[in-house]
Amino acid sequence: MKVTWMRSAIYASLVVLAGAACSLGATNKVLVIGVDGAGGQYITQADTPAMDALASLGGVRYDFLNEGALVDNPPAPYGASGVNWSTILTGVSATHHGVSDNSFAGSDFESYPHFFQHAKQADASLYTASLVNWTPINTFISPDAYADLEFGYDSGPIDHQDIAVRNDAVALIQNGDPDAVFLHFDQVDSAGHSHSWGSEAHLAAIEVVDGLIGDVMATVSARPGVVNGEEDWLVIVTADHGAAPGSFAHTADQGLPNWEVPFIVSGPSVADGVSLGQGTLRDVAATALWHLGVDPFEAGLDGTVRGLEVPPPNGVLGDVNQDGVVAGDGAGPAATDDVTAFLDNWLVRGGGGVADRYSRGDLNFDGLTDLSDWAVLNRLDPAMGAAVAHGLAGVGVPEHAAATLLLLLAAASPRRARFQLTQDWT
Repeated sequence: MKVTWMRSAIYASLVVLAGAACSLGATNKVLVIGVDGAGGQYITQADTPAMDALASLGGVRYDFLNEGALVDNPPAPYGASGVNWSTILTGVSATHHGVSDNSFAGSDFESYPHFFQHAKQADASLYTASLVNWTPINTFISPDAYADLEFGYDSGPIDHQDIAVRNDAVALIQNGDPDAVFLHFDQVDSAGHSHSWGSEAHLAAIEVVDGLIGDVMATVSARPGVVNGEEDWLVIVTADHGAAPGSFAHTADQGLPNWEVPFIVSGPSVADGVSLGQGTLRDVAATALWHLGVDPFEAGLDGTVRGLEVPPPNGVLGDVNQDGVVAGDGAGPAATDDVTAFLDNWLVRGGGGVADRYSRGDLNFDGLTDLSDWAVLNRLDPAMGAAVAHGLAGVGVPEHAAATLLLLLAAASPRRARFQLTQDWT
């Protein structure tokens, strides 16, 4: 490693952050850091001790998807900044927030606002701050009424502007008491446009920004509230887009090099090495809001929570029907039989908050009760998982899930599964 001493120092400071805020009743706070133009594959090519340390004390993926990956034949600007910062900060799809390019024409942030607004509506005492090196974020997305502090940096060399973001963030965290902070760094995107994505200059810019992130994290870790366990900071690091190697521009038709971005989630509430499914930029705001005590599903966000536990309302894991007891074999009514409650909602799509989704068997809160939810239930209670598998033997599934379901049935009951296979293929 190029900077082993720095990596060790950053890791040591973050261990303080991860270990100190484990006491009950700690005040939850959120720091979302955006690195413009830092596609996932390029983060892995650069030396990034600060981001690596955060990832080691939480979870990371480098293939979360931006809006360009989520629609068929995406318009070129779906691989650019306006659309994707809007998605990151609102937690909804481009179809909902209405932004289709960097002009922000057609935006509907009144219906689908910045996550600051949801947080402040739940608790008006929260202090929010948005410090960005691309001023349209604050001009168009950040709601003045719900951002207590807004700074944009648009004069001087772009690397100096990123330093100004770092300096003001450090001052705020040292001297103030923020609850939700968004930081945006822009020199990585600028280096890509000037020198091409994947160039030495582009990777060097990632490493410079990583150093700025390290400075911010050292300041967070030194807060008295963190040291004494009174504060629980959730840190999320992400980006809006990458670009094709060697290109000087970023468009959605470049495919995965543009679409795949990093998602790092770290803090005392995140288990070290937590497994993250492949998510999307819609998950950033949902995760931040959940940590701040706001149900993102009730708020109408399209994303889901990543890296944090989302227990059922009554706290009883696996209690689909929320009657306080985990029990069932599919023979009883849904009101008393969790297996029946799950089967009754198989392949049902729906919204609503955590309580509504859990009671439909949507245990991963993605809006659909399907095989992924069965996997959650099976881990919690294999007997109920097997009962659901038996119950699904005669239930139709989408073609892409058919083979998986047959394997599921085979694992749960080999003889019955073999009979079902015979029935299906003769």
